[in-house]
Amino acid sequence: VKTSLQVLALERETDK
Repeated sequence: VKTSLQVLALERETDK
């Protein structure tokens, strides 16, 4: 299960 922080980090990385 991914935590909120992990999800936010992934979204920020894909935001590049």
